[in-house]
Amino acid sequence: MPGGELPRDADEAMVKLVHSTECAEVIIDRHLDNPPHVPLPGRCCCNRCYPSLRPAQQYQWVPVNPAPPPSSAMAPTTDEQREGIYQELVRWRLVHWRNSWRDDWPQYGPKSLVSDADLNTIANHAGSSSAHRGNLADTG
Repeated sequence: MPGGELPRDADEAMVKLVHSTECAEVIIDRHLDNPPHVPLPGRCCCNRCYPSLRPAQQYQWVPVNPAPPPSSAMAPTTDEQREGIYQELVRWRLVHWRNSWRDDWPQYGPKSLVSDADLNTIANHAGSSSAHRGNLADTG
């Protein structure tokens, strides 16, 4: 294939479509096991048959590894830190509810904004309480 080595999990049919000079509709029909058919006159089926449909800019195939980038290491949190993060989130939720929701939506409490379970999940996945402390203070 032009452009170098393809990633292991490249979609072979998509690669063929991109690199072919044949009518895109014919390639897709073949891939989907559709019966061959005669194109209707005057119908613009693809930019290969009608070059005027091509974008003004030329693009080049660049193979990219679709694997996600390696995550940056996060400092492990202690139970005490997780509890501190959870308490800060509860405080943030209450302040936000009081300032923005209580007067207009009195029938809904702070837990209607974000549940305790969701706050607990956030706290359990936080890298460190110091990294989030400033963000919470700014929103209240």
